Amino acid sequence: MTITLKLDGNISRLVMDDPTRRNTLTVPMLAAMRDALEEAASGHESSVLELRGSGDVFCAGIDLDACHASNDNTVALLTGLSEVIRRLRRLPQVVVAAVQGAAIAGGSALLTGCDFCCVEADAKLGYPVTRVGLSAAVSVPTLITKIGPAATRGLLLEGRVITGREAVALGLADQLAGSRSELNEMAEARCRDLALKPPHALRTTKSWLNELEAAEENSALDGALERSLDTARHPEAASMLEENWFRKGR
Repeated sequence: MTITLKLDGNISRLVMDDPTRRNTLTVPMLAAMRDALEEAASGHESSVLELRGSGDVFCAGIDLDACHASNDNTVALLTGLSEVIRRLRRLPQVVVAAVQGAAIAGGSALLTGCDFCCVEADAKLGYPVTRVGLSAAVSVPTLITKIGPAATRGLLLEGRVITGREAVALGLADQLAGSRSELNEMAEARCRDLALKPPHALRTTKSWLNELEAAEENSALDGALERSLDTARHPEAASMLEENWFRKGR
């Protein structure tokens, strides 16, 4: 099982659990994550959801091997990613992510749906997907509310990979840890602190914040997904994915 969801008192804990593949997002994993978030939203009497990736890497992004194998896979992966980002953003629980190692492309996109993010100082984050002919447009609506238009343009158009320190400076993450053990302690303390707050007040406040940000509106998110799908269907993506495949010696 690549996704686990457990209720721990007033905290729901969702873990991407495929460490040998660096928690790469596959179509089945995204479907399982979508279902787990639905279960947490409707069946868990919790105030907080913690999002983690097992092993040394939070999430290495979508499965590029599957993208290379089939354009249909790329479409399914981007569509699944869009669904998960929406569910994270709209979750009644406050979402806290703990990022170790790396959150690349789809991994960083997941963070845009979270309310808070604790990150290792030397972790790698970013959206280098233009290198393989794809667009990170799918996460623009949620990314832009976190870091603003100018920083979003720089991060996506340049395709840079940044450190956890830079991610905090930009606003993609908001709490910095110097080590893995400090990250674990920091994320746990934050979840516990939030879980102690009156749950109705917490959920009501998040709901109002989401309403002000139009988090329940699909038009921008649908448009963003369509822009990413446009690149997935373009011959340029197939050519660059093939080049990437051979460059890595697969």
